[in-house]
Amino acid sequence: METSVFNQVIGHQAICRLLMASFTKPASAYLFFGPKHVGKATVAEVFIRSLLGLTTDQSYLSHPDFFCMKPLEEKTIVSVEQVRDFRESAYLRPIISARKVLFFPLADRLNEQGMNALLKLMEEPPADAVFILIAEDISRIPRTVQSRSVMLSFVRVPNEYIVESLVQRGVDNDEARLYSSRARGLPGLALAELQHFPLRETDIECHQFCQRFLDAKSAGQRLEVVEELSKWCDAQDDATACWKAWCMIVSRTLIQGLGKNQDSILLSWGVLQAMCQIGSSVSPRLALEAAITRVNGSPSVVSHLPYSSPVIYSE
Repeated sequence: METSVFNQVIGHQAICRLLMASFTKPASAYLFFGPKHVGKATVAEVFIRSLLGLTTDQSYLSHPDFFCMKPLEEKTIVSVEQVRDFRESAYLRPIISARKVLFFPLADRLNEQGMNALLKLMEEPPADAVFILIAEDISRIPRTVQSRSVMLSFVRVPNEYIVESLVQRGVDNDEARLYSSRARGLPGLALAELQHFPLRETDIECHQFCQRFLDAKSAGQRLEVVEELSKWCDAQDDATACWKAWCMIVSRTLIQGLGKNQDSILLSWGVLQAMCQIGSSVSPRLALEAAITRVNGSPSVVSHLPYSSPVIYSE
C-alpha cells in the first residue's frame, strides 16, 4: 500500500503506518475506536479500498466482496437477525478481490444477542475475510470481541495538523486556525464547519485577538491587547457576543495548560471572571487587567491542546 492513499487523512500517522505495514498480511479483525469526528471512519474507508484493490476515487459500497452491517432504516441498533443473515454472505468465497471485507461501522450499536452472534462469527472466521469494526463507545464492545481484534485507538489530533490540512485545501491561514480551534482536535468537525458554516469577519478578528493575547511575552503586551480588544468589542453590533466568543476560545486553551505553571492558573481565573461579568454593569476588561497584573512572570501558554500520540495495541 502506498503512503499516498492516506493523504486525505488528517493526523493519525502511527495508525496509518501500522495499517500500511499489515496490508499484505492483514489481521482477521480490526477495531477502530474513538470520539465522533476524530477520523476513524476516514482511515477505515481508505483501508477498505486498499484491501479490495480499489483506487481512492472508487466506491466500495457495491463491491461484491464487501459486506456491511449497520442498523436498518429508522432503527438504532443492529439486531441478532441481521447478524445471522449476514453470516451466510460472510462465508462466501471472494469473487473479485483476494479477500472479503466484513464492515461493522456501528459496532457499539449491536444488542447483546447481536454481539454474541458477531463473536461466534469471529471465533470461526471465514477464510480470506477481514473484519473492520468502528465504535465510539468502547465500553459497549465485550472484551471477548476486543481480544480478537487489533485495537486502534483514535485520539484528538493536534491543532497544527488540522491547520496544515485546511491550508492545503485552500483555506486562509487565520481562518484555518479558527476552524481548528473550534474543532477541539476533531478533524471531521473542522471539515464540516468549513463546508456548512462560513466564517464572518468578526470571527476572524476575534480569533486574532485571542492569538495575540496567548502569544504576548509580557504583562504590558497583554494589557495592550485587552485595551484594543475592549475597544473592538464596544464597536461591534453585539459587544456581548464578541466578549463571550473571545473568552471561550482563550479559556479553553488556558485550561488545557493548568498545572504547568502558576501564571496559566492566574490568567485562566481572570478570563473566567471576565466571562462572569459579561452583560453586567462591570466591564470584563477589569477582571482581565486584574489577573494580568497578578502574574509575576511570563506565562508559557500553549496554542494547542497537549495531545498524546495515538495508542495502538493488540490484545
